Amino acid sequence: MIAILMGGYSAERKISLLSGSAVYKALLNSKVDCFSFDLTADNLDDLWKTKFDKAFIVLHGKGGEDGFIQSELERKKIPFTGSGVVASNLCINKAVTKELWDKHDLPLSPSIIAIKDSPLDSIKFPLPWAIKPTMEGSSIGISKVKDKSELSNALNLAWQYNNEVLIEQWVEGDEYTVTILGNKALPSIKIISNNDIYD
Repeated sequence: MIAILMGGYSAERKISLLSGSAVYKALLNSKVDCFSFDLTADNLDDLWKTKFDKAFIVLHGKGGEDGFIQSELERKKIPFTGSGVVASNLCINKAVTKELWDKHDLPLSPSIIAIKDSPLDSIKFPLPWAIKPTMEGSSIGISKVKDKSELSNALNLAWQYNNEVLIEQWVEGDEYTVTILGNKALPSIKIISNNDIYD
């Protein structure tokens, strides 16, 4: 029996419910024994009342991609999809991820951190800038700043989600997503959006 974990309590709850429903239907169509579970901030104990052998995580953002649900499942010795506890915990934080990449000499766009209610360091790299909360998934709270006059509004938007904000030099280019299944990288998919920011 597979538990499809969806919903959650992050800013991405609505899209998680949509994604989770699609996974649930696909598994049912494939004759897989499964059930969907809408996780909230206070119903985790209800999940353990149902017997299941594996978990398909379709939770986004905090609580779903930050190592929390992964650690809970590991404690119960239940296998799950996606990255483990440590990788999830590190990678949900964009600033920490950049530090890790920097230690491995990967090319990175220049960036600084802006802390809410603290003086802002001078930005020494050219416009445009990407302003993003460090601890949200997807494009939640992200802005593209093309002029310095737009910075204040962009920071205020990002600070609604997290007190720590990453200010990066904007990188123009094609966007691709790649799925890794086990140790195999599946074919890449090019993302084409009509907007400046894929959401």
